[in-house]
Amino acid sequence: MSRTVSSIACLLTLATLAMGCGYQPLGLAENHPSVGDSIIERDIVLCGENRFEVGEYVDNVFREDCRLTSRLKGWVESGPAVDGCPSCSEIYGLTVLDTEVEYFNGQIDQEESECNFGLAGGFGLAFAPVEQFPIDDSDGFFSWLNEHEPDEAAGTAVRYALTNWSPSGSSDWTARLGLFDSADPVPSIQDEDCEFESDREHFVKGFWYYNTQHLLKNSGAQYGSVRWKMDLVIED
Repeated sequence: MSRTVSSIACLLTLATLAMGCGYQPLGLAENHPSVGDSIIERDIVLCGENRFEVGEYVDNVFREDCRLTSRLKGWVESGPAVDGCPSCSEIYGLTVLDTEVEYFNGQIDQEESECNFGLAGGFGLAFAPVEQFPIDDSDGFFSWLNEHEPDEAAGTAVRYALTNWSPSGSSDWTARLGLFDSADPVPSIQDEDCEFESDREHFVKGFWYYNTQHLLKNSGAQYGSVRWKMDLVIED
């Protein structure tokens, strides 16, 4: 009897010790959340739409083969979003929410064409006064800023814009963008993503077009062109 009681007592003691002995999950210290892992809260002060119009010029008229449309949100960037812009008075970080692709004319293969490309998850955009653009860098662009009036704009450019985005495979392409006052209310202001009332509505257009091989044919190289446009609503 005493031996049985003693055995039970030993078993209880071992169980108690086993319950008291524990180990932390492997990697607990390495995976413990820190301040650097916290979600960054940003004040969204910009929303709008980005468009890449892919096509070609036929008899000096642009024929659009497809269009990539992306929704944008942006915030004021605390550091330089783009390089080489000491005169920039506004610098924004933009994020791309989604992209929709539309095809026109039945001119291209929807599976193989370069119409399937899109923006990265985000990019930088900065604005600077037209008069501070270094003219020696591009006389044609400076003239375009002061003379060109797009149909979507209310007059000539109010500023020029720089960005750190460039199309894949075109490392020699240089973005030249003009910032214009929008001629019409920007449709994006009606979007639920605009969490503020409109203060400024702008239209952005690229000066340079860049080439794409979406029209490449067996008979030889036939390159298309891509036009870059944006509608932006900015809160002051």
